[in-house]
Amino acid sequence: QKNGNFKSGVPVNVDGVRYMMQHITPDKPFDYFGKPSREPFLEGNQVTVDHTCFNDIDRASNNCFVQFQKDNPQRRRPARRRPDASEIARSAVMTGNPCAICFSEDGQLTGCNRAHVICKGCLRAALMSLAGDTLVVDNLICGCFGKRTRR
Repeated sequence: QKNGNFKSGVPVNVDGVRYMMQHITPDKPFDYFGKPSREPFLEGNQVTVDHTCFNDIDRASNNCFVQFQKDNPQRRRPARRRPDASEIARSAVMTGNPCAICFSEDGQLTGCNRAHVICKGCLRAALMSLAGDTLVVDNLICGCFGKRTRR
């Protein structure tokens, strides 16, 4: 998370021996087409953030990666980091999408699996109602949180 080169899409060594990992973004997909490799890397082997492995929350929170062999990028697999809801909400990523409750202004990711966004005013109101009514334990904040939700 703190390596600036890795965030910009430069592959980094994972284990010091065999594997590398690259952070992919919409501007910087995993593409070794035409570069030297043990097995030929074809144009269709490129991995982008639109790969089926990645969901909306992964794309919005920039958690799309590819793990591959150093000398053979043809041997690759998409990978993603699974942050918990509190980490996503704490990062306060502005999505450019309107608030899912009032539709008035840009929202921040709530951390739910459906990538809902909520503005600061609606979040404040939701948290105040949560604190006031302790008997309600399901369909909290955006409707996705409950007492059994992880963190």
